[in-house]
Parts: sequence; structure tokens; C-alpha cells
Amino acid sequence: MKLLRCARCNIATYCSKDCQRAHWRRGHKIVCGCDVGDCDRAILLSGDQNAWVHLTQWVEYHHASLINATTALYLRKKDKVPDVTAKYILHLSLRYQDDATLPSQKRFELVDGMLASKDHPVGALTYSEAFMMRPAAVQMGKLEMGELYWGTGAYILVVRFSPEDPSVVTFWKHFGIPKDTARATAACPNTLSQLMENLHAGTKMKFCCGGWTHEISGHKPKVAW
Repeated sequence: MKLLRCARCNIATYCSKDCQRAHWRRGHKIVCGCDVGDCDRAILLSGDQNAWVHLTQWVEYHHASLINATTALYLRKKDKVPDVTAKYILHLSLRYQDDATLPSQKRFELVDGMLASKDHPVGALTYSEAFMMRPAAVQMGKLEMGELYWGTGAYILVVRFSPEDPSVVTFWKHFGIPKDTARATAACPNTLSQLMENLHAGTKMKFCCGGWTHEISGHKPKVAW
């Protein structure tokens, strides 16, 4: 199915016009305005008119890897931190690579990352904005998953578009987590290292048969994280 895309922010996708109108009324109107402002800043900082488009395409391409890594980190902490998804967010720092020979999925380099508390001083203001929108995401997750719903996770990308200017552009995304995923065991001993490897290789992942596998033909499957 070819999805419709919000022409204003170039991020949100929809299966129909009715779905798009409903999402606009539920709050995308507010989020979309912020995204447009970030788009302008990305272009200004990078000097590349396509910088924001590259970021949205990068996110779309690597979304499965990003939610997989975030979920794996939640699973390692859930027994010690009740309702961990409401208290933590995966923070990833990225660097834009202004190289026209690179495809969008390789345009951003992962510099570092951590599973951060929403009160962590590194991104307290930015985190608060993301968590402010969390109730709507929780409601949507429960609506879509019903009894299978376990929690609503989130990751945030802090992107530096210019090597000379330390200013950053942020992008965050919420996602629902089903109960069967929450019962899984993260197998990879170093989730962030595995994520960095996948992002550097430009590898797209998908969920299949209870594990995570590469879509690239000939690559050995990697199960869980």
C-alpha cells in the first residue's frame, strides 16, 4: 500500500485521507508546526535544502532498528523500574554527513546514545516536550493494540547539522509495545553497539518469526537484541 504523507512536515504517513484528518484533529496540527520549524533550522544549519528530507527518510528507513534497540533497553530495566516506558527515553546523538554520494540511510552518523531518565539534565527541556505528547500516544497505542498493549516507548534524535555550529535539531517519536514483545529477552549484550553497527552499514531490519532479521539478501539473521 502506498501511504499518504503530510506535505507540511514530510513525516507523518497515513493510509487514507480520513485517517490523516483524524490525526490532525488529535494533535498532529501542533506537532506538525514544530516539525516545520525544525525543518527550516536543519536547512539553515546545513546549507542543504534536502537536509530535513534526508532525516525523515533516515528515520523511516531505520525505524525498526530504533524501536528494537529502545525496547531492548526497556526490557533490561523493566524489573527494577516499574512503568519504565513512562520514565525513560532513548537519546541518540547524530551527526549529518553532507555527502551527496551517500544515500539517505547513511547520511547520519551515530555519535553516542543512552537510555535517559526523563529528568536527566542533558535534555530535560527537550524530553519534557516529548513526554508532554505521550498521553496521546498512549491512547493511540491502546486503541490500536487493545488487550495486547503493554506500553508506549520513545526515542529522541539530537542532530548536529553543521560541523562549525554546535546548534542541534531534535526529532522524537513514540511507538506502542505489545505484551508479547515485553515478555521477550534481549539477547545482544550491547544493544547500542549493535545499533551503531546496523546504522553504519545502512542495514534495514524487520520483525519476523519472533526475532529481528536483516532484509539484505545473504546476510545472516540476527535474532533479538
